[in-house]
Amino acid sequence: MQQRRQLLDMMKSKVVLGRLVVKLDAPETLEGTPNDIPLEPGDLLIVPKQPSAVLVIGSVRNSAAVVYHEGRDVAYYLTQAGGLSKEADKDELYIVKADGSSMAGFLKLQKIEAGDTIVAPAKVEAKVRTLPVFKDVATILGQFALSVGVIVALF
Repeated sequence: MQQRRQLLDMMKSKVVLGRLVVKLDAPETLEGTPNDIPLEPGDLLIVPKQPSAVLVIGSVRNSAAVVYHEGRDVAYYLTQAGGLSKEADKDELYIVKADGSSMAGFLKLQKIEAGDTIVAPAKVEAKVRTLPVFKDVATILGQFALSVGVIVALF
C-alpha cells in the first residue's frame, strides 16, 4: 500500500493540468497539419532538452532512470530496474511517451524512445483471509442449527 501511495505521489508530481500532447517538428512541416496548434496570447510552449534516459517506475525492484539505448525493448529497461516485483501486474504495463501520450498492450512491439516512462502498476486483488471466513461460516451454520433445534423442540 505504501509503494502504491509513493507511485501515486510520483505520478501526481509529474502531471500538470493544462498539458497538451503535441507532436513537434519543424514549424514549416507542421503548418496546416492536425498537429499545428494555434497559440493564444498568454500561452507558453516549453520544449525541454532532449532526454537521454528512460524512466522505469512502479512495481519494480528499483525505480530508476535508465540510460537510453536505441533499439532496446521494454524487457531490457525492466531488467535494468531490477525486474518486476512480486506485486507487479504484468498484464497492465504501459508506456507514457515523452510527448505525454500513453501506450498499452503489445509492449514487446512498441518502440521505446528517450524520455519515455515505463509504468509497472501493482496488482489489485481482493485478499481473502481464510480464518475469518471459516469463523463466519461456522457461526452462521451454528445459528441455523440452533434455530432448527428450537423449532423441532417446540413441535
